[in-house]
Amino acid sequence: MNKLFMAIGGLAALATAFAPLCADAEMRVGSYNIRYGRGDAGTENAWEGRRADLAALMGRMALDVVGLQEVEPDQAAYLTNALPQYAMVGEFRNADRASGEASPVMYLRSRFRLEKGGTFWLSETPDVPGSKGWGAACPRVCTWAVLVDLEDGVRFCFANTHTDHMSKLARREGMRLVVEGRLREIASGAMPVLLVGDHNCLETEEAAQIAARHMKNALYISETTPSGPWRTLNCWIWSDDEVPCAEAWRRPAEERNAPVAKGGHFARRFAFGGPRIDYIYVSDGIRVKSYATYPDARPGVKLYPSDHFPVAATVCLPPAPANGGVRMSAVGDCRLPARAHVVSGVPGYNSWPMIQSFGDWLFCAYSRDSARPANGHTIHPGSRDSYLRRSPDGGCTWSDETVVANDPLAGEVNEGIGLDETGAVVLWVRCLGGDRRHELYRTIDGRSVEKVAVVRPDPFPMQVMDPVRVEGLGLVSPWFAGNYRKDGSNSWGLLVSTDNGRTWSQRVIEKDLSVKEWVTEPSLVDLGGGRLLFVGRCEQGLGTQFQVTSADGGKTWKKSRTNIGDVRESTPSLVYDAKSGLVANYYYHRGARKLKRRVADADFIFDHPDRWPEPEVLDEGFEQRAHDAGNVKATRLGDKDCCAWYTGTQSNATVVVTVVPSPSAAGEMRP
Repeated sequence: MNKLFMAIGGLAALATAFAPLCADAEMRVGSYNIRYGRGDAGTENAWEGRRADLAALMGRMALDVVGLQEVEPDQAAYLTNALPQYAMVGEFRNADRASGEASPVMYLRSRFRLEKGGTFWLSETPDVPGSKGWGAACPRVCTWAVLVDLEDGVRFCFANTHTDHMSKLARREGMRLVVEGRLREIASGAMPVLLVGDHNCLETEEAAQIAARHMKNALYISETTPSGPWRTLNCWIWSDDEVPCAEAWRRPAEERNAPVAKGGHFARRFAFGGPRIDYIYVSDGIRVKSYATYPDARPGVKLYPSDHFPVAATVCLPPAPANGGVRMSAVGDCRLPARAHVVSGVPGYNSWPMIQSFGDWLFCAYSRDSARPANGHTIHPGSRDSYLRRSPDGGCTWSDETVVANDPLAGEVNEGIGLDETGAVVLWVRCLGGDRRHELYRTIDGRSVEKVAVVRPDPFPMQVMDPVRVEGLGLVSPWFAGNYRKDGSNSWGLLVSTDNGRTWSQRVIEKDLSVKEWVTEPSLVDLGGGRLLFVGRCEQGLGTQFQVTSADGGKTWKKSRTNIGDVRESTPSLVYDAKSGLVANYYYHRGARKLKRRVADADFIFDHPDRWPEPEVLDEGFEQRAHDAGNVKATRLGDKDCCAWYTGTQSNATVVVTVVPSPSAAGEMRP
């Protein structure tokens, strides 16, 4: 037999996409390098003498799914007999697929069904058995399994890899293949992913940082203090004085991974007792309730079952969707994007979301029209109100609604969101009815809101956009006013506040414009040094997005057309990263039903508005009418960009958030 697919049973082809909301169902996962059997023959650490203790430890850990490393054929046979509650999937790494080590996945037969699984090699030819890549000392593999939880229907991908012990290049490129290549293809953004293994590197090495850019190290997001020692590689060296993980994990990464001696045994060189090279990574939306390293000794002797300690975590995966695996809106009249988190899907036209990061939190404001019969964008006084929710976990879960504005004589629509001079979240709301006005609200907790300003500028804006702190000006919000179908009465400009939003003055940049030359719904970023960059949408399909720049702090402006035409009246949203110098332009391609992003070097694009790179497709909507989706707003949270948008029908629309790696985090280069 050349494969390790043991007791798999029938494969179930479930076309399921996960709903990224956290559930209470728990699962125990882990990683354990069991040490290959040939290496210690004739010593006190020989496989025959420790195998029963190792299996007993695995039994005590009570894992639901675990990835093992350095498993030779006889060891695989022993463990499947000693632990009959588990099935095993994987292949041995040599060219014949029947010899050498394996990195199998073991899972509880009683809890999971294997939908599909496989092994690929960490090389330039990953489907060629026995292949080595990038100077690796020996063949290295990754085994993956898509499992379905029989208890709640959750479908997820569990992967296990053992990167090379000699070549940094092999570790880096192998991890890139795993995280940025194969797992992305296997999961397709439609299921939670866990990656475990002995990665043969410290967390400060590039290979580990590649994994951490796309996933989260479970150790550092545990909701409880991790238990057990810091080191995971013991090299058979006994210690009566382990350095607790709880002590080390709060230190800076450079300190907890710093060697204190040169030469001698590798395991003795580190200040915190030894190196930590075994990992559990989880994708967005997975909660980690606890984390532990197990230094259990063999009974009666100062010996370990392996030269590595196992690591384990209790995790909480998002629940499975209903409706046969296809995610639907709350009333079942529209499919939902597979990759997005639902912010508000209660019946009604939830739309025009605004999103802003605030520390570790996300705040998302939106409006909802609950009038019947509903008609999409129609603003009904008394039935369209403004709401706010907050998320503590990167958009996975959202709080109950906070009402921002609900004047029974007005219809309220969110317009723009940002941070004021103190760092508080501020939100513009347009109120239409007998008393037309724009109201500015402030919050620092997402639960209570304070109205700080009411403005009635002339010309009266159709929308006041995101407030931005601009050096030398104060708090600045773009605006536009006019008629979407009439030439000559259209204008746009800035509202400026020098007292942190209490009062505002209106500046007109352009007026008396035709619809074709009218800049609407502009997004503004301050590039520093007096350079301001706008991108605005065009109306009625009359051309491409506009780009407007100022090199003198807003005294003079230059308007140009960009090369971005795949928009169809869709709002742009810019996110600028001063450290990388990259600016991301997010927008929804109405009609094509695609959430897109273009990324450029800000210095370059400032002077070359017609050179925006080709777009990336980030997510997909399922609306029937083009204008029942779109209006993306994006914000940066750590190394992720969070894009709020909506999709649905003219009667019911859902506000969602799609979370993607930021361009700088993804290591992307742009002209």
